Amino acid sequence: MFFLHPGSIVHLMVNRKLRSACEQFLYRDIHVIDRANRSLCLLTTFVIRPDLALLVRTLRINLDWCIPNGPSKYAIPRLLQPDGIVALSLAKNIRSLSLPDLGWLSDPSLAHICEVVSQMELTSLAIAERYSPDPNIELTMSNLRSTLLSQPKLEDLFLKFHTHKSALLNEIKVQVPDVPSLNRYRGDVRFAKAFLNAATQLSTLEISFEYNDPLDNLLRESWNGNSIIDLRINVNFLDVRDWTLFGPFLACFPDIESLTLLSRNVWYDDPIPLYSKDIAPLLHVLPRLRTLEIGNMFNNIYNSGYPDPTPECILLFKKHSPTLERFVDTNERQWVYVPSDGDAGSFLPRVECQLFKRQHFWEKDLPPKWDE
Repeated sequence: MFFLHPGSIVHLMVNRKLRSACEQFLYRDIHVIDRANRSLCLLTTFVIRPDLALLVRTLRINLDWCIPNGPSKYAIPRLLQPDGIVALSLAKNIRSLSLPDLGWLSDPSLAHICEVVSQMELTSLAIAERYSPDPNIELTMSNLRSTLLSQPKLEDLFLKFHTHKSALLNEIKVQVPDVPSLNRYRGDVRFAKAFLNAATQLSTLEISFEYNDPLDNLLRESWNGNSIIDLRINVNFLDVRDWTLFGPFLACFPDIESLTLLSRNVWYDDPIPLYSKDIAPLLHVLPRLRTLEIGNMFNNIYNSGYPDPTPECILLFKKHSPTLERFVDTNERQWVYVPSDGDAGSFLPRVECQLFKRQHFWEKDLPPKWDE
């Protein structure tokens, strides 16, 4: 059933014998983070069918109607009055939660959302601030730390704040007891240091350099990256004025086995041939590197495909990193280095497989109308 399209599964639900199995699949992972009306509809379903709420393990939900001075008004069904957060508490088995705004951490009137989240037993939490105009910095950091303390099993954390980053950075203080199980951090590069120093189990780091970040200064700083084995860097390649600065930065992560470099700008030309000569010489500081990926964060949206990179281009990375075993190109094809039949010690690149990443995307939200 995992390989069926969700639309096909809905048709199977007319069969009473298959309905229960279909519901377990459909409600296990729910992604409606950018669709407030779909989120309201989901919470209404939780009230009507609490048994379905218990099936949810992963939830990315939108709570725009709760945020004061949010983008627009929403019609809240009578079953969810006053704001539907009680319905969210019915999903007691959620392990992965994503919320799209900072308001629930920064507004005292939304303390009940913090209480609901704190009662969950999460292994993954994502918070991405979008439009909190003037967040209460002290309250935000206090609630964030309280939320982390309430989740001792948390393994994956995503934090992304678009505004007031400097003020938040000065206030964020994370200690070892806050994140005892954290092994993966994703988000702003300037928050990463706090978690590198506090999370003793951290092994995967995904950092984003934003357009207003002082890139050169951040690369020159000292980083405590000895525990990291998987490093993913999101940066606009056009913002990198001096690629050699990445050498000392990468050297702070001597044990990484997997490195991913994704450009945040929209590419109509493949970045691999454009930047391979800049990136390849940096790899010699990574003695344990086994997998390298270079690509574009938006290639699935704006591009239909790139031509295969030339063998010379792929072999250039192997030349500077003898331990390298696999390379993933902009089209998410995985290449392996196989020994050449000709010269001893030489290699040839060969496509091993096509990688596929599951994406959840609703074309549009539901209309704000309810039949009750």
